[in-house]
Amino acid sequence: MLLPKDNSLLLKAVQNNCFRRSTLRRNSRQKLLKRKAFEDKSFPKLPQHLLEQRLPRLTLTKTSADCTLCAPRTPQQNGVAERRNRTLIEAARTMLSDAKLPITFWAEAVNTACYVQSRVLVVKTHGMTPYEIWHKRKPFIGFLKPFGCHCTILNTKDHLAKFAEKSAEGYFVGYSSHAKAYRVYIKASRIIEESANVQLYICI
Repeated sequence: MLLPKDNSLLLKAVQNNCFRRSTLRRNSRQKLLKRKAFEDKSFPKLPQHLLEQRLPRLTLTKTSADCTLCAPRTPQQNGVAERRNRTLIEAARTMLSDAKLPITFWAEAVNTACYVQSRVLVVKTHGMTPYEIWHKRKPFIGFLKPFGCHCTILNTKDHLAKFAEKSAEGYFVGYSSHAKAYRVYIKASRIIEESANVQLYICI
């Protein structure tokens, strides 16, 4: 049996619990309205004093995050990252056209363009290439070869017979990212293999 004092304590605990629940509901509703006010374009734009009355914790400042859109088909408005991406895409398109390779090799062309430009293009603000800025030493570019040139690769995976061919024909499609090796597309097996035993035939 509860005493009168215990009844008062129980009533206070219930009231506190109800107050906390109402506070959480109010805060969640305020956050929802705040999200709609900033993200939903169809949400009515209320005056500042009305927003402060309905949302006491909402502060509208000029430094708040906002989604800025650009005109279609104008990548020059998207900043340095988009211009850099456009440079890589233009280089990859030229490499594929010059090598007369299908568009399925677009990923290899973009990786090769990024690999070469990081070692060749000079950043004006630093007077060095990105590779030199990162590794603190000048890159060696004597191993760079034309993309898509005809080559032969030494077959070191299959068990060859005594008079079987030791090499396979393919096309040079890039450089290895973790080893000193070339990436070669083998025409017979239609796979890309990394190897240092590659003979490239450059037509001048």
